[in-house]
Amino acid sequence: MTTTMHPLRSSQPLATAATVGTGARALVWWLLLGASLWAGQAQAQPPPDTSPDTSPDTSPDTSPDTSPDTSPDTSPDAPAATPPQPAPTEQTQCIQSFDAAQQHRLEGRVLAARKELVMCAQQRCPQLVRAKCATWLEEVRAAVPSVVVAAIDAAGRDIVQAKLIIDGRPQASRLDGTAIDLEPGAHTLEIDYRGQHIKREMLLREGEQRRRIEMRFAAQKPKPAPQPAPTDSKHSAGPPNETSAGVSMPALVWLGFGAGALGLVVGG
Repeated sequence: MTTTMHPLRSSQPLATAATVGTGARALVWWLLLGASLWAGQAQAQPPPDTSPDTSPDTSPDTSPDTSPDTSPDTSPDAPAATPPQPAPTEQTQCIQSFDAAQQHRLEGRVLAARKELVMCAQQRCPQLVRAKCATWLEEVRAAVPSVVVAAIDAAGRDIVQAKLIIDGRPQASRLDGTAIDLEPGAHTLEIDYRGQHIKREMLLREGEQRRRIEMRFAAQKPKPAPQPAPTDSKHSAGPPNETSAGVSMPALVWLGFGAGALGLVVGG
């Protein structure tokens, strides 16, 4: 009995160990299989996109519209539309011209004041400014002096092709008979015509309009006729200090002197 029981006791632990070893190997195999599958899915999955989304948003906008309604009201009870107001820059220009015109009038510069009053009397300016400028403009226009320059030649004929200079600045290259507006005060008029130059000082007063200024040119002196060039003549006399016989004057003098000396010797 003793000998038959030893093999049975020794075979149970071996079977149990074999079973445990097989289960452990299976568990390790499943763990390795799961880890390999997880690693493959991680490699196949693309990385997350961190770039900004620039695609247009086509989803409907359900947020409430809080912007003001600027569309015109066409209902019958809507009030009448007001005329457009001038831009602030235009109003500023009108006021600046209004102030400048007053300053020019105080300084007696009616021509400069007229230029500013024309600007502030336009329809784009405020009504109060426009009314004042229009009234002052009529007064200034009546005060601006002007001259009509006429050039007359020696025969009493009008000169047209002449250069007119006023206060050192070229005014016109020809005279057309129209009035020229100037500021009140002293002025210098100059005219250039065919090499002749006339200069005249004058004094203009406020309201002195279309004052005629005549500038007369004297007759030009005729140029002297050119002298003819001297010409050689075949019958011209010989060189000076020579006689017609070709004897020089010093030789005759010496002959006369010698004859006189000889007479003195003989007479002595």
